Amino acid sequence: MSDKSQGPDWWQSADGTWHAREVNPSLQPSPSTTSSRTPVGDRRKLPRRLWVVWLPVIVVVVALAIALPLTLAGSSGTASPAKHQLPALLVAKLVPVGSATTDQLHDAATVILHRLQAVGPTGVQAVVSGGAISVTATSHLARLRAMFPAVLEPADLLFRPVLCAAPAYIPPKKGTNPPTGTPSCGAQYQLTAANNNVNTGSGVPMSNIGPDPSLAAYPTTATTSNPTADLGSKTVLLETSPNAGFGGERLVLGPAQVDSEQVASAQAFSDVPQWVVNLNLDSTGAKQWDALAQQQFHAYIGIDLDAQVVSAPLTLPNAASFTSFGGRVQISGNFTQLAAENLANDLASGPLPVRLEMAGAS
Repeated sequence: MSDKSQGPDWWQSADGTWHAREVNPSLQPSPSTTSSRTPVGDRRKLPRRLWVVWLPVIVVVVALAIALPLTLAGSSGTASPAKHQLPALLVAKLVPVGSATTDQLHDAATVILHRLQAVGPTGVQAVVSGGAISVTATSHLARLRAMFPAVLEPADLLFRPVLCAAPAYIPPKKGTNPPTGTPSCGAQYQLTAANNNVNTGSGVPMSNIGPDPSLAAYPTTATTSNPTADLGSKTVLLETSPNAGFGGERLVLGPAQVDSEQVASAQAFSDVPQWVVNLNLDSTGAKQWDALAQQQFHAYIGIDLDAQVVSAPLTLPNAASFTSFGGRVQISGNFTQLAAENLANDLASGPLPVRLEMAGAS
């Protein structure tokens, strides 16, 4: 004790006297504090014990910090997208044969896309640009290119009444022109139900009506290579396919009463020994078909596909009276499986509004 401070550890009491630190009870360490203090000689061992306890925790935290962003990126679809995304490659560039509006090209692109997607792989696109349609895909390019001859078929389907048969075209003599206008069938050559006189037991006409010889001078209205003049609203003179049932003769057909716009669906079907195409018509087409079939009962209906008669069936030859078809129609023509499938696909997607060809094709 002193009346003056003797150092920094001295303290002053209430009576003004100074005392050494060790006599201040409030500054003396408690027994518990003293007993829990780590000796100076053990301070180096403390970090080791901490590392042993905390090292596994630190490893787990670091692993989670690395894995969590990758997991989030993978779940959002943004992790390394370019590594797995294949580039779109040009399959074909299609150009119109003749003139075509932008709207027609857009409609044609939609039809082409539907036809390819129906039988081809996914990832196909059809884009209109610069007066052409560019078809791209990410895979199966060779397969898609092989499909284009069938895909580019116009598939303009018209159901017409058959009026009469005509012989092969005989060009006029030099210096003369062929007759113009609509060909007219002679009365005895008209393929009406009365002239056919169908035997319902056998389903075969009892009359053998040949082609009208006067029609040999009339040129064919349109062909598959130039079907422009094959207008549904007009009477036409068309060639027949070898399997149409008329021995290669041409046919005069009246205006169409049903067309491919009324086809709701189409499926290829194996009707041994040949393949056929079964059509389901929409409600409008079903009514129009029944009206045409009733008009042509025991007479022929010509199936005009892209300016060629692929089939001309006799309507209900074994029936004594007309019955509704219920919107179901079958097209036969001695098709192969591939031809039937291509036709069904083309009809289901609708006709092309314009004729197209691959750029650079002659």
